[in-house]
Amino acid sequence: MVFISVFTVLSLCFVLTAKTKLRASLTPLTVISSVLILLLLFGICNALKFGVYFVLVSAVLLLLWAIASEKAKLWSIFKRFACPGIAFFIAASLMFYFTLQWRNPALHQWDEFSFWGIACKVVLENDKLYTLVHSSMINISYPPMLSLFNYFIQFFNASIVEWQIYYSYDLIMMAVMTALFSRVEWKNPVTAVILTVFSLFALYSFYYASSGLYLYVNAYADVIVGVVFGGALAVWYGGEGKRLSRYLSTMAVLALVTLTKDIGFALALVAAGIISIDMLISGSSPTRSKKFIVRVIYPILLMLSVVVTYYIWSMHFTSVTSIARVTIPYQYSVIDMLMGKDEYFKVIVQKMIDALPVKMLVTFGTVSVMLVAFTVAPLLLTPFVKKRKNIIRIVCFTLLALAGFAAYYLFHAYMYTAIFPHTDTFDLYCYDRYISSYPIGWLIGGVAVMLSDISAPCVGFLKKKLKFLPALMIISAFLFSIWYYTPCNFDQYVYISRKVELPIHSVRESFRIAASRYEGVLDENDKLYLVCQGTEGAEWFLFNYEFLPAYTEKSFGGGYFVSKNPSDNQNSDLYGYPFSREDFEKQLIENEIDYVFVAKRDEYFDEEFRPMFTDYLGYFDDGTHVLYRVVVDGESVSLEPVISSEAMLAYKQEG
Repeated sequence: MVFISVFTVLSLCFVLTAKTKLRASLTPLTVISSVLILLLLFGICNALKFGVYFVLVSAVLLLLWAIASEKAKLWSIFKRFACPGIAFFIAASLMFYFTLQWRNPALHQWDEFSFWGIACKVVLENDKLYTLVHSSMINISYPPMLSLFNYFIQFFNASIVEWQIYYSYDLIMMAVMTALFSRVEWKNPVTAVILTVFSLFALYSFYYASSGLYLYVNAYADVIVGVVFGGALAVWYGGEGKRLSRYLSTMAVLALVTLTKDIGFALALVAAGIISIDMLISGSSPTRSKKFIVRVIYPILLMLSVVVTYYIWSMHFTSVTSIARVTIPYQYSVIDMLMGKDEYFKVIVQKMIDALPVKMLVTFGTVSVMLVAFTVAPLLLTPFVKKRKNIIRIVCFTLLALAGFAAYYLFHAYMYTAIFPHTDTFDLYCYDRYISSYPIGWLIGGVAVMLSDISAPCVGFLKKKLKFLPALMIISAFLFSIWYYTPCNFDQYVYISRKVELPIHSVRESFRIAASRYEGVLDENDKLYLVCQGTEGAEWFLFNYEFLPAYTEKSFGGGYFVSKNPSDNQNSDLYGYPFSREDFEKQLIENEIDYVFVAKRDEYFDEEFRPMFTDYLGYFDDGTHVLYRVVVDGESVSLEPVISSEAMLAYKQEG
């Protein structure tokens, strides 16, 4: 049923090719962005399911209309549509589908359970934006575009299929890469082959920034927000002329960047700034007027569209949760920080500057090496550009991208200071992963610029065959560097070589088995509490994911209880929360907890809490891992085992 959604995207791509002057290779990303904007609006109106049906029906009707109205030109339209870019998109879609289906990878990283994976599950199983669902998932202020596209892809599924979450991400990334083919025709086979290899393998150059994440089996947003950021640049530089379709397509992709992740707002502003200046330099505003005041309206609208998109989501979030997205103001203003009044900020900035020549962000070198390479590569092509205006465009893009990175880098210094908790060691939390989003987009945008208007110094038939020769030489050298400089680990290239497993896979399996015992009985009105001695916090998110739609109360210390006596905790994990039996009983009563699940226990838990359980944790000992029903008698609490869904249903009927 996934193919219905993919076919819908391709149908709308054909309609855009038939009815606009937009190049066919730019249509997949344009369609995906436009569909997601529409679904967001339907979702805000709490009509998400209707929105998908509207898209599906509209796609069929528009396709029939395009075929009927362009009947005389149908063959020429099909030839324009059946270009190398669309061929790549279809082939990549099929490859990822069958590969992921074959290996059936599961969610396997911490933040996939803290937000990115569980967001997809909540939206799919409730047919609503997660802001409109009563659940225990956290960070619901995060933008929803990725979970919305997963919803669109898995719309006909009865329940979440985890490998299809990855498939939805991969489809967006391949739509971005397809935009790089916009000027490639079948008579450019060398270019098509090199771009195909680049599109599938280029992002592996950020191996050191991935923090052990698999590129195409990864539900984190850091990579994909960078890819979509590059996609906005690719759509603009891959288009041509003053066409309104080019402008609107770029605007739609910028909206996708904005609502892919919070940092997407900053990336979208950078992309909109680069595109706006290029629009003025190249004279490609969608207007025939030569008046500057008229031409500048379009760049202003482009920037405003990013801001409006961001505030539409912010206003929705605030209205349904009554929580302002603006956090508590930091003690220093941005101006104070830039003037050096904040000592913590000064140290963070210095640490980030020191990281430039030391931190490995790409396979072929440090951040400094990457900056030099990404800056120099497009400039090497200027001798092969005939028109002076296009030379200026390439130089401007390079300088603006470099300035954008500086602003992005400084913004992260602000985040480390004003948003993340302060530490004595001035930690740069997830530095590699967070910083990499920008250069990923810069790489894709740089390739789009290099392929936008290059005239190779060839003679005869070679001039047509190898139009992009200088750019292809640089791209080929880059691809070679990935292979040459990357550690020998075949898994990073071909993730299908083994099934991805969670490091605490056995824990998740026990949660899944336990949750299956109560499937169809637990609902959003049931409140659960997790006890997990010795945890570092991941188990709570696993439990929360597996036991949906029930509400999992946030466990103190992730459910890891330690003695309040400091002398008893000399060898204890600091993550543990000082908790006595009285504290636990009070927590269960005050939060109106219905059920408790014990995932792990230790000596302290046995001594302090075991008498609360009517079976003395007998079911835990034999490996059954059942839920325990909370029975309150005055100020005392006992916990009774619930061994099946039938038993739970009986308890509910009694109540």
